Parts: sequence; C-alpha cells; structure tokens
Amino acid sequence: MNIGEDEWEDELFDGTVACVFTTAEKKLAERNINNNNNNNNRKRDYTDAILKTTIKKCTTEEGMDGREKDALQLRASSSPLYKTKRAMDFASQPTSQTKTTTTTTLKETLEKYYGYSNFRPGQEEVIKAAMEGRDTCVFWSTGSGKSLAYQLPALHEGGKMSIVVSPLISLMQDQVTALNNTVGNIADGSGGNNDIACFLGSGQTDTTVEERVFRGDYKIVFVTPEKISFVSDDGGFGSSSSSSVFMQRLQSLKAMNKIGLIAIDEAHCISQWGHDFRVSYKKLAVLRDQLPGIPIMALTATAVKHVREDISKTLKLSNPYIATNSVDRPNLRIQCHRKVDFSSDLNYIVSQITAAASIQEKQQHQQKRALPASLAKPKYDSSIIYCATIKEVVQLTGALQHRIGVENVAMYHGSMTPQDRHDAHMRFLSSECKVVVATTAFGMGIDKADVRTVIHMGAPKTMEEYYQQIGRAGRDGIASNVSMLFSDNDFSKFSGDFYTKGLTKESLQTQLNSTEKLKQYAIEREKCRRAMILEHFEETPLFGSQCGTCDNCIRCKTIKADDLQRNLLNEVMPVLLTLKHSAKGSLSTTDLVDAVLGKNSKKGSVLNHQWQRFQIDEAKKRADKNSTNQHFYKEVLGSLVRANYVTEKNVKGAYGSWNVYSLSPKARMEFFVDDSLSPATTKEMILPVPQALLNSEKALKEKIEATKKELISAGVDVSTIPEEEFLLQQQNGANSEIVTAELQWLRQIKYYRTSGQESRADGHLELLRRIESWKDERAKVLGLAPTNVLSQHLCKKIAYAKPSTVEALRAVGVRVSGVETLCALIQQTVTELELVFAPAAANTDPASHTMQTPTTGTRPIIALDTVTPKTPWKLAEYKPKKGSGGTIIPPNWEQSYNRFQKGEHVEAIAMTQSTGKAIQPATVLNHLFEALTHGKQLEFSRAISSFPEYVNNRLSKLDCDELERASFTTNIDVIERKYFAQKDFLKGLVSHDVEKPPNEKTFFEKQKEALWYPKIRVWTVLKRCGVL
Repeated sequence: MNIGEDEWEDELFDGTVACVFTTAEKKLAERNINNNNNNNNRKRDYTDAILKTTIKKCTTEEGMDGREKDALQLRASSSPLYKTKRAMDFASQPTSQTKTTTTTTLKETLEKYYGYSNFRPGQEEVIKAAMEGRDTCVFWSTGSGKSLAYQLPALHEGGKMSIVVSPLISLMQDQVTALNNTVGNIADGSGGNNDIACFLGSGQTDTTVEERVFRGDYKIVFVTPEKISFVSDDGGFGSSSSSSVFMQRLQSLKAMNKIGLIAIDEAHCISQWGHDFRVSYKKLAVLRDQLPGIPIMALTATAVKHVREDISKTLKLSNPYIATNSVDRPNLRIQCHRKVDFSSDLNYIVSQITAAASIQEKQQHQQKRALPASLAKPKYDSSIIYCATIKEVVQLTGALQHRIGVENVAMYHGSMTPQDRHDAHMRFLSSECKVVVATTAFGMGIDKADVRTVIHMGAPKTMEEYYQQIGRAGRDGIASNVSMLFSDNDFSKFSGDFYTKGLTKESLQTQLNSTEKLKQYAIEREKCRRAMILEHFEETPLFGSQCGTCDNCIRCKTIKADDLQRNLLNEVMPVLLTLKHSAKGSLSTTDLVDAVLGKNSKKGSVLNHQWQRFQIDEAKKRADKNSTNQHFYKEVLGSLVRANYVTEKNVKGAYGSWNVYSLSPKARMEFFVDDSLSPATTKEMILPVPQALLNSEKALKEKIEATKKELISAGVDVSTIPEEEFLLQQQNGANSEIVTAELQWLRQIKYYRTSGQESRADGHLELLRRIESWKDERAKVLGLAPTNVLSQHLCKKIAYAKPSTVEALRAVGVRVSGVETLCALIQQTVTELELVFAPAAANTDPASHTMQTPTTGTRPIIALDTVTPKTPWKLAEYKPKKGSGGTIIPPNWEQSYNRFQKGEHVEAIAMTQSTGKAIQPATVLNHLFEALTHGKQLEFSRAISSFPEYVNNRLSKLDCDELERASFTTNIDVIERKYFAQKDFLKGLVSHDVEKPPNEKTFFEKQKEALWYPKIRVWTVLKRCGVL
C-alpha cells in the first residue's frame, strides 16, 4: 500500500508558514499542554509533538534564520513549484470570479482556524470553485497544501460537511487527531475541545461515531473507499442497483442539505492506468449516481496526463475546475547509488543523516567561537529511511541503533502493535527521535516539515511511489537530501506474483512500465535526475537540461570527460565471453559474475571446456585490474543491456522473479563474427564509466598515497621507486619487491619500538648498518657503484630475513663475489646481538608464562586473561534478526556473548539454544571472538578453556612477528580484508606446499599447520580489535 499524499501536518505545521500563528492561538496551545486532563493520551501526545516543533518558531519573521526567510520568500513567489494552471485540454475554466467580499471572508476563516494570513498560490481558487458547487481536480505536488482545499469549505461560515475518502486508516486517524486538537479548539470558542472530525472504517472502535455523523455532529468525515463502495468479504461488490445502508444514510444527509463536498484523496488509485489501481476506488463512481448534485473533488500528486483524464471520466466529473502545478522540487538534492554490502551501505546512511547537521553545527560553532564541531556529540538530521520488507527494517534499525544510539532511531512497520506505531510516530514528529526506519508498504503518513533526509534502502516499486516518498523531505523549502541505494534485483523482483497478483492487464502493464522507468532513472549516470522526474510526469523542465544539484549534474560538471565515458571493451570482454561460452544459455546475475571470476557455482560449472576458462582468464589479464571485481561486473551489465550488447529477460520461479542475461545478436556480429577462439580486440566499446570502477581507482590512488606517506615518514626517498612498483604492490596476489622490503623493514622496527623491545629494534638497525658498510667496502674492492653491489631495499630485505647461508643470500638476490663474508657477518651479528628470539625481559607481564612445543622451542607467551579491545573493527557488521511481530532479536554472536558474560560455560551455551537445536562449541567460540571485533571485553582464558588447541598453543611475541611477516608475504591485510582463506595465510608461515593432498604431507608438516591455524585465528581477532 502506498503512503497517503496529504496529511494535516502538511498544512498546519509547515516549517515556515507555521510562524504566522496568532498570539491567541499560541496561548491556547500552551494552555493545552499544561492541561493534563484534556482528551485521551493519543490527543495529548499529538499536541505535545506538534507544539515542540512549532511554538518555538512561531514568533516573528525576525526570529527566523536566513534559510527560513528564503523558504518563506520562495512560498510567496511565483515559483513553478506552486504555479497553478487554469486549463487542461479536457476542461474549460470558470468565466467569472467571486466577489471581493467572499475572498475577504475566506481569508478571515483561514486566519481564524489556521493562523495564516494568505493562501498559497491556487488554494483560494480551488476552494471557491468547490463552494460554488463545481467539481474540481487538484493535481498538486506533494507539500503544496491540498488538504486545505477540502477542509476550509466545511469550516467556513455556513459550510456543510466534507466527506473525505482516504485509503489509509492510520493516516485518517492522524488527520482526525490533529484537526480535533487544533482547529477543534478554535471552533469550540470556549477553550475546550470540539471534535469536528472523525473517521469511519475498520479501525474505528467507537460505535457511536457513525451515529454522530448522521446527526450532523462533525464538519469533516474521513471514510475508507470500502465503506463507500460496500466491498464484500470475498472481494466482490454489493448490488449496484441498490444502495448499502451506509449509502442510504448519506442520501438522507444529502436530502437534509448537510453535505457540501465529497473529496477523494489519492485519486490516482481510481484509474486502471495508475500506478496503484484499486478496485474499491474504481467503484467510487457510485458517488455521482447515488449523490447527484454534490460537488466532487479529486486530489493526487502522482498522476500523469492520461491518468488525470481517466480520473475525471471514471468519477463522471462535470466540467471540473482543474488545478495543477509543477512536480518539480528544487530544494531536493537527489542521489542514486548501487548497493555495495551491508557495512558499506550502513556507513553511507550514517554519513547522510549526519552530513547536514554537521554543517549547521560547524556554522554555529564558528559564530559562537566555541569548540570545534568534531569535539561535540554528533547530531542527526530528521530522516526517514524506507525499506522493502519488515526484515530489512528490523536489521537496519538494529544496526543504526547499535551505531548511533537506541534513542535516535525508531522503526515503523505493519507487524507492530498500533500503540507501538503511534509511539514511534509521536517520537519522530516531536524530534525526540531523529531517525525512523519504515516499510514503504505502510508508509508513515508523516508530513514533518523539517525532514532533511529521505533514503531508500532498496528501490520502491514504481516511479510514482519514489516521487511520493522523496516528497517527505524538505517541505519547509530548505535544501534536503534524498538518496536511493539499489541493486538490479530490487527491480526484477517486482515482476513476481507477490507484487502483481490481482492486477488487471492494464494495471500490470502500467506498473511494470513504471518500474522499468525507475530502473533506468536509477542506473542513469549522465542525465539530470530532476529532469527525468519531470519528463515522467509529462512536464518540460523550466531549468533546461541540467538542474545543477543532483548527483549526475554535479558529476558531469566536476569530473573529467574520461571519467564519464570510456572504451571499456577489454573490461567487459570477460562478461561477453562468459555469455558466449555458457552451456546453460542465459545466466542470472550471480551465476554470470561467479563464472567470470572463476568461482565454483553450487549448480555446477557454466563452461563445458577448460579452454573456455583459459580464454576468459586471458581476457581479464588485458583488462584494467580495477575492473576485475563483482561490483564492476554487476554494474556494467546495465550499460551492456542499454547498448544492446546483452539481452535481458525476466523469468519467474517458485520464490519470485529475477533477470537472466544472454549475448545479443549485435555483440555476436561485432565481436564474434567468425566464431573464432580469439575475440576481436581492435574495435571499441564506448560506455558510461561505472561508479564501481571509479571507486576502485580512487581507492587504489588513496592506498598508494598512504604507502608513500608511510615510507616518507621513515626517511625513504620515494622518488627513487618507480610508480609501477606502487601499482604492483596494491594488486591482489602480487607484491613489489622494493616496496615490500621497505614496508617490512620499517614496520618491524616500529613494532619492536611500540611493544617495548627497544634493544631488539636497535639490534636490527645495527645489523642493517653493518650490511651497508659491507656493501660500501665491497664496492671499492670490485670497482662498482654501491647500488650495483646491493640496492638499498635489498640491504633491508637481508637485515629483515637474516639469511644464514650462501644459498639463501643468492636466493634473495645477492650476485656479487665475496658473498661468503656477508654470510659470516650476518651470523656473527645475529649471535652477538641475540636477534633470533625476543629476550625474556621484553615480556614484563607477571602473568606471562612459557611453554615448550615441538617446533618453536621456548617462547614468551602473550598474557590474554581478559582482552579489552581498543576499538571496534571498522568492518564489523551488526545485523540483528527479525522476531515475531517484527521485533528486534540480537544477532547470534551477541546472544552467546550475553550468556557467557552471565557465567554460562561455552559448552552449556552450545547445548541449550533457543531454537532447541544444539550447535558446536566451536561456533560459540567464534561468536565470542566476533564480540571482540565489536568492541566487547572478553574473559579470554575462560572462553578457550574447553579447546586444547588454543590452551596448549598460545600466542607468543615471536609468533606475532612471524604472523606480521606472513601478512606482508601473502599480501593479506586482515584489517582491510573481511574474508580470506587461512590456508593462503599459512603459505607465508611454513616452507612446505600447503596445497599438497593430506596423504602426501609428513607428520611434521601436518603438525606445523595444526599449530599455526589457531594462532592465525587469535592473532587476526586481536589485530582487528586493536589489541595488537
């Protein structure tokens, strides 16, 4: 179900217009806050909430800041956002105007009940047309003030009842509460409460309300379309030849001349061509037949031209007055980004909800000359984050609460109790809670004027839903951010039966077309996003081809042309070859990307021959190394489809729908015309540059700069190192001998200094000095330049590795004669300075002890009784689970950790799970290790007490040295890399081939591996939480 377009708060509590409250109204509102016995809890909550956000602003224009003044001027201007058209091609306009005296009276009514001195553009004309008995169509953008058009006629002197049809019960409840707690006070005249509004529908528990409606006790009555069209329980309708009891009673009110207007909100639901067609809305045509002579007002913000015409035709409107304005929202800063992974997406969301607040905070600090903003507690913008499912709402809410505090984040979804939803609504409306995470299906019904950020964590269903939901941001006219994080599957799933069941053929096609429009909008990287929105709603942008504020416009202005489009033939050739060779025909995104990367699919290989694998791998070697990753391949697929090199098809399965891809005839003709083994490589393929490629290039550049900075800090002249060496160092599976030697050396010295092993650091520096002296002396003897004897990086490599044989020195690259003297020098220095093992004095912890192992001898052990992390690991993901009723259940690791902290044994935790199924004790230990990466303190010795492989094989300082060395040798950074194979890491720790089959390994080789695996695990966790 979509979010309702217009709520009461839109009119009454707009951030700028609310400042025109009258003094009398402010005093009345303040008195209501102190009146604890007034109304029920729901009314008090709503009054408190709206007053917190408005009273502090409702003084004079001098009390506003610059942005509020600008916004107020915008509202008063003739901006296209509020400009009302007087005609459409299927309706004529009124030929005469109401007298000036009536205008004055309407303004008096407006100021009396709402506190406004002037109407917004177009409001007065619509209200006058309705009061003159004319049908009206109000096609205004979100936030333009539509609901005033059906409220004011009922409140005006002599006004009759307005019947308002609305699809959302929760939204109707909020509007009724707002009206009765604000306008109702004014209408009462005595300072008490006069219920002027009510709602009728399945959520109404007061059986007396309907009787009061037909006594004429209410001015504004909200009602569900089902109540009007009398839909039966089985989805059918009552007989069209006879009215329902409810309709008969409405006819009685009409006969008594008590109904002045029938308003139909969300009128786009009427049309079969609309994006959210509903059968119950289609039957609202009965209103014209059963209640002739009563003017009908249709209102919507998301209807294109042919839908507008269908609305008028279906409702049988007679020469309606048509009011339209632009759908453009100039104050919205629009962005679209592909999802990366949960951690990266979460980081992006946190940056978005804090960005604007940080700017405001910095400005305030500068004005007050106070402490820098970075030292203050973070502040967060009022933000709405939409998710597609309740599970996603729960996970994201839990992750955000873990990151920025439980008090700052609330969730809202359909499985919550009505009271919990109400509480979340009130907390957000009053700014007690800054961020709300909600399902798009249930929406929020919130018109909070100062919402600064709206984020879609996943694409909505249609272009209209997207526009509707981003419209929640910046209703006060101040610049606000809207972002969509999407993946291809977000769009393809909407073709499944779950989202299309029950739709008519016309509605289905309309929905699918709108979904495709939204997909093209999201993946577009050059065209202006605001212009695309306007074009979808059949409107010509008045600002031209570029708005200058969306991400695409900014990108086109700020980056070089080569970053907009490039020849990407080499980069996409692995994809084309995989599709060409696929034995399965069409491939899903996952199967395709896995095949390109050489991963084994659970469904089996998609290739029939090994030479096909070889050809794909050779193509990847010719590509930019920044492109050989899953993010690039997933993103570039869309560009290949748009360029007609790849064919996309949607298929349905038992659990949903997804897209599959195949090589197009165009690609076969251009690149594989002779079906040869070697594809054509002399041609070009100009495509938009995927953001994933730009991100990889940026990350590579930052890593290279960081490496250079680290080397420079140690006194290394980086200008003597070729740039290619730095590029080589950053490639997975590759190392630059020069850069690696320099980094290994400086980091080893730094490690010894920071771990209290000063003598060991000085000893290694002395060894290096002696090696360099030998180099200089040998150069004189041989008549060579010193660098031709030993390069500087080779000197450091020898000092780091301390090879003790001539063969080992030859292996590391020493080629000059006299190497025997260098070997003797190293042996003598290592023995003299005791550089083989760390001295016992380096470990001053009284809790430390030593142990004997078959392969390591006596080594000082690192005391790990209780481990206190210095910082959470930056890549740690906090992902809670969805419980019954959409509640938040802590992730498995946190449940195990909480039980362990209460004194439970690891094995007891493993045997008594809430699911009733036991798990392995090793799984619980992994949970506890994961708790360390989240910054949780852990009684380590008790945690490993049931695991001999950890108890009898504890980590030593020398182990840490060797593990650091292995990290460099294998190019595995355990802090930067989330996943890695321990076997790959082991290759840097042992001399034998770890890839050999187990039956070919010796007993001692197996024992070495068994001793290192638990140490790798512990060392990795300690590195990630900052202990080492």
